[in-house]
Amino acid sequence: MAKISTLSASTIMLTSMFGAGVLSFPESFNNAGYLITTIFIIFVGYLTVMSLYAIAMSARYTKKKNTTYAEICNHAHKILGVFTDIFSLLNSIAFSMIYIIFISKWIYSVISSTFNTSKISKSIIALITLVLLFFPASQKNIKAMKFISLASILSFLFLILLILYYAFTIKPLKIPMNAVGRSVGSGLSPLLLAFGAHSNMVNIYNNLKKRTSLSLFKVALYSTVAASILFFSIGFIPYILFKSKCNTDILTLLNDSNTIPCKAILNTWDKNLILPKMAIVEFCFVLSSSFCLQINPGRQSFTNLIERLNIKKIKEHTTIVRYCITLLYCLSSFLIVYFDINVNFVISLVCAIPLTSICYVFPSIAYYFVAEKRNMVFKLIMFNGILGVGIMIFLLVDIFI
Repeated sequence: MAKISTLSASTIMLTSMFGAGVLSFPESFNNAGYLITTIFIIFVGYLTVMSLYAIAMSARYTKKKNTTYAEICNHAHKILGVFTDIFSLLNSIAFSMIYIIFISKWIYSVISSTFNTSKISKSIIALITLVLLFFPASQKNIKAMKFISLASILSFLFLILLILYYAFTIKPLKIPMNAVGRSVGSGLSPLLLAFGAHSNMVNIYNNLKKRTSLSLFKVALYSTVAASILFFSIGFIPYILFKSKCNTDILTLLNDSNTIPCKAILNTWDKNLILPKMAIVEFCFVLSSSFCLQINPGRQSFTNLIERLNIKKIKEHTTIVRYCITLLYCLSSFLIVYFDINVNFVISLVCAIPLTSICYVFPSIAYYFVAEKRNMVFKLIMFNGILGVGIMIFLLVDIFI
């Protein structure tokens, strides 16, 4: 890859934040309230800028031309490296579950509304999807699927344009908006999930023309500010239109004929929900590809853990292990759909421990061990890690108490 400028790096970092968490933003505004969610966006945005900068500077202090997130943490401290591999594996499994939950949910809403039937279940859809994805997900070389980044950008661009179109063609519901919602904690998790693309910051560092501290800070700042504006728009505009009816992800709202937003669309020229179905097809493709891509870093984390344990018998059967790990991903994703586990619970749980650790706590710990200066920036990054721990405690309390 050719060396990239600060602006190009910021754009790449921005697109890496276009994940599944964004699709739950309208529901976040409904659950937490528009005021609290706006505060959350600013708060998580600040944490993201500081943690992205921390991990990039930690990469710089390793003095390696090319490195990875796991190598940075392992360089800082071996125990930190172990926890990084464990939590990266858990993140990977949880993300795969989230993708399959969304895919089965969307396809079910399209089939049930189009054919007016409920005979097919979400678990059957999930099973068929996983059977189709098992072989491509098992491949060691996934370079052929790297076009997923472009597909993701186009899908989110289409979604943003679709939301803007409905903003001008559908009358907002005449019910009040809540500044503070009834479930504040559930409004935070999708934001953490969306902003949590910190491993990509290391890839950007590896290919950046100027690796100065200022350039790294600009990449973190520009990408996060742009993401915050887009995320706010994707969440707030549907909330203005549909208020308390934003009780699920945006694509289900637009495609499920039982929802108020979908009924509003049916009253327009789009009687067959052509535009929402186009969005579903695009995102099913994107998340299916993301499912395959997500397994690879999980396998790498598993391999790193095995190498630490020095288990030679497993090392000798890498192909079998690769297929077994893929089967584990598929089985866990199927079971989560079969038992109808709420996607918001999965998102909250993964954000409470592994994701927040990887994205907001570990960068501060790594920076602590490798930083050459104990200045004000150092103190801010340490405080950032403390805030990350605070988020973990807040989410765990919200989930279980």
